[in-house]
Amino acid sequence: AAGGDDQKIQLFNIQTRGILRQFRDYHKGSIQDIRFLKSNNTQLLSVSEDKTLRLFDIPTEKIVHTFTGHEDYVRCVRCSTSSPNIVATGSYDHTIKLWDIRSEE
Repeated sequence: AAGGDDQKIQLFNIQTRGILRQFRDYHKGSIQDIRFLKSNNTQLLSVSEDKTLRLFDIPTEKIVHTFTGHEDYVRCVRCSTSSPNIVATGSYDHTIKLWDIRSEE
């Protein structure tokens, strides 16, 4: 998976390098980082200059949830190695936030 300044996420076939799917208009700023969920490889996490973390469902091509709370660009996202439902984001607002992806808040 890859994302960039064009605000779209692309999924690639690593053997053929062909584009499998594209997600457009889900973020309002450049996409800074993307991760597959460790517990579920049909869902993606992405962070953006729009100050959000988004959880996507690949088969339905829908946003499961948008997490807000950062005050500046969100630069990176990482999945917890000890809990499949916890992810961390780092932002230019000088904070690291922990999120429970099961939560609606």
